[in-house]
This record gives sequence, structure tokens and C-alpha cells, in this order.
Amino acid sequence: MNVLLVDDDPVSRETIKLFLQTKLCHVEEAAGGKQAVIEALRVQPDLILMDLIMPDMDGVEAIRILKSMSWTKTIKFFAITASEKPDLHDAALEAGADVVLGKPFDLEEFGRLAGIA
Repeated sequence: MNVLLVDDDPVSRETIKLFLQTKLCHVEEAAGGKQAVIEALRVQPDLILMDLIMPDMDGVEAIRILKSMSWTKTIKFFAITASEKPDLHDAALEAGADVVLGKPFDLEEFGRLAGIA
């Protein structure tokens, strides 16, 4: 499975990346929403794991942009955030996220939800 991991926190990215690699996923990384859109077009991943709060372009906007493209219909979008604001979670789902996970999240549970357990 090809995964695009988007998070502005390098420690979070590294932790999640190592887990995904143990599940034999190929992982590409982006540190912000703008880079995520560019990388998603290049990589065309099976799953995008998108942080919602980032400095250059938030994850909600990046999801909205990517979901407006025809080829993204088969891509799973998992939004991740440390925010507990219901409005942010709702906005991510409205933009096209399939799931919103609060940070920190259980990696094994995430693996089951993503179909990579």
C-alpha cells in the first residue's frame, strides 16, 4: 500500500512512518498542506494520512482540494489532529476525510481501520 503521510511535526511523522513500514507500506512524506497536494499528484497514494493543523495550508483545505479531483475517489483519507474541537473534526469530514483520529492514536487500531493490520 502506498501512503502519503502529512504532518508538520517530524517526530509524529517518523513514529507513524516506522509503524507503516512494519506493515510493508511504501511511505512518502509531506510537511504541510501545499506540499501534500503536490506529492499526492505525484505519488497517487492509496491512503493519505493528513494532519489538520499545519502552518502553510491546513489539512481541511488540502483534503478539500484533493477530493475535488476525479482520481481521488478511491483514496482513503484519514485526518489526524491533537485538537478536540468538534467543528474541526466536522470540517474534515465535510471536506472528504473518511475518518478523523485524535492524537495520540493507537497505531494498531489505525492499522485495522486502514486495512493494513
